[in-house]
Order: sequence, then structure tokens, then C-alpha cells
Amino acid sequence: AFFRGGGKFVNAVKSVQRDPGALSAWLLPSEDERRLHLREVALEALADAEDARVAAESTFGVLVASQQRSLWEFQHALTEFQLIEERNIECMQSSLKQHIVVQSSALANQQYDTQMLMSVLDGVSKDSDLVDFIRAGTKRPTGAFLDVAAAAAVATAAIDAVEHEDAAGIAGEEQAAAEDDG
Repeated sequence: AFFRGGGKFVNAVKSVQRDPGALSAWLLPSEDERRLHLREVALEALADAEDARVAAESTFGVLVASQQRSLWEFQHALTEFQLIEERNIECMQSSLKQHIVVQSSALANQQYDTQMLMSVLDGVSKDSDLVDFIRAGTKRPTGAFLDVAAAAAVATAAIDAVEHEDAAGIAGEEQAAAEDDG
């Protein structure tokens, strides 16, 4: 009865038989439906675009903060390196000054000892010392010759002391440097 009597479906089939283009018009949405659908798609795209913009803005903020933090950390590291280098320079300067003081003191002591030896040597007279030696016979010589021998012994002892002092000074410097490093 549905197919015999009228009905919308039968009328639609009849109209399609008369005009084949009517089928495509019947299946396709109307102009208003298309506009409504396009509006819905556009609103969804607009919402997606806004979400993407907010996400991009947030990510950009994180990037900027990360860059600023990295720059601050880099600047902090450079400042630390500079402080370390400044301390290194001060330590080297102090150590070299101490070394120079020790060396100049050792040289001054050696020069003093050499001058003292020279004044004793100036007092030696070969003629009077030979006469004293001959007169003494088997006795040990006296006078200037004895003074020269004593001065030579004192000078040798002084030189040994200076060399010992130099060795002790160098060892002391090395120990002080090791303590500074530790």
C-alpha cells in the first residue's frame, strides 16, 4: 500500500524519473544547510586556531624564560671563572714575590760573606806570613796566616749555612704552596 498510494517516497521517485537532476538536488544539502555547515566548520577552525595561538604563546613564554635562565647561568659561570683566574693571579704573584725575597736574601747573605772573606784576604801578606812561618819553625803559624785559615773556615761554614738556608727556604715555599692548594 505504501508503494501504490502516494507518499513522499513515491513522489520523490516519480520526480526523479521525470528529471534525473532532481536526484542530485534531493541528495545535496540546500544553500542554507551549506552555509550553516560552513559556519560551523569555520567556528571550529577559529576555535582550533585560538587554541593553537594560546599554546604557541605559552610555549614562546617558556622559550623566552629558558633563554633568560640560560643567559643568567652562562653569565654566572663566566663570573666564577673570572674570580678563579683573579685568585690564581694573586696566588702566583704572592708566591713569586716570596720566592724573589728568599732568593735576594740568599744573594745578600752570600755577598756579605764574600765581602767578609775579601777583607780577611786583604790582610794577608806573603812576606810577613813567610817570616812568621820560618821563625816559628815547627810551631803552627800565628798572626795573619792563622786569621786567614780561621776566616776561610768561617766563610766555608757561612756558605754551607746559606746553601742549607736556600734548601730550607725552597722546601718551605713548596710546603706553603701545597698548603695554599689544599
